[in-house]
Amino acid sequence: MKSTLRRAALGLALAVPLPANAADDMRSFPIRPVVDWVGNQRKLDPSIRLYFRAEPTPVVLQKLGPVAHTQRAVKTDGEPCAHVLMAGLLAMQAKARQLGGNAVFDIVSAHKGRDTAEAGRYECQYGVAVVLLEIHGEIARVGQ
Repeated sequence: MKSTLRRAALGLALAVPLPANAADDMRSFPIRPVVDWVGNQRKLDPSIRLYFRAEPTPVVLQKLGPVAHTQRAVKTDGEPCAHVLMAGLLAMQAKARQLGGNAVFDIVSAHKGRDTAEAGRYECQYGVAVVLLEIHGEIARVGQ
């Protein structure tokens, strides 16, 4: 009997929809502190340079195509938005390496397909239990 009641309560709890955006909001953070942190510098490939929107870019020798990445993470201690930014940048570098590029430029965060961040910043969606980051840019071969 107790088991049946527990299952019924669990089923009811799962069936009741919760508002998806009740506590979701967009949070803006500076990019450079995340990228320049020593621990992250060890993870990033220095042979594939990253240029964020509005940053000066060397001469583009060949555009190799767009790259986009969406990253979700369960919120934990620390700064989950920085964590998902790094995961996205590492994925972009991996795609650039695969295509023979040595740079990803014009990197910007987006939300629902619309660019969101001002120069030097990124935005992530901060929800009740998870964070979400969408970033996109262009892979290229650039001159020195």
